[in-house]
Amino acid sequence: MFSQAVSASEAKDLLADSKQLKVDLFGGETSQLKGAVNVDIDATIGVKADITGGLDFIPNGSTSQLSALNPYIPGRKNMFASDILAEAHRILEPGGEFTIAATKGNPYVKIKQFPSENQLNNMGFDVVNYKTPLTQVDSYQNTFSNVSFGQTGGTSPINPEDMISIILRKKQ
Repeated sequence: MFSQAVSASEAKDLLADSKQLKVDLFGGETSQLKGAVNVDIDATIGVKADITGGLDFIPNGSTSQLSALNPYIPGRKNMFASDILAEAHRILEPGGEFTIAATKGNPYVKIKQFPSENQLNNMGFDVVNYKTPLTQVDSYQNTFSNVSFGQTGGTSPINPEDMISIILRKKQ
């Protein structure tokens, strides 16, 4: 969809009528997910944006697949993945899925502090997988098996076996 980096305001215009988007939050310079719109502060292809300001540039109900793979926001010790659940719910189409996968020690995801399945249900999500090894989820082979996981900046490769996933589906 994008051949270069665009700002959030440019993306808002470009994505205005989009449907069934695949969005990769924290994709780095370029997304490794086929056909995904990359959203990252370091994007060279995709939307160059800091998601701590929200995802206003993505239309309501336009996203079929949202992914955050080993996300990290430097210097944001008081924010973590569950802080964007309301935005994820807003941009997902009914039945759209949000996959969060990270190492157990990821300071942004904070697996141990993530909302419970009951809390997520009350937020409007069906829980597909909860704290399941990424390599054991149904979508791993088709969607994530070709992704090279690493720490921010591409250093220190991470074995996909060490990634824990939470997959949420927006209720119909």
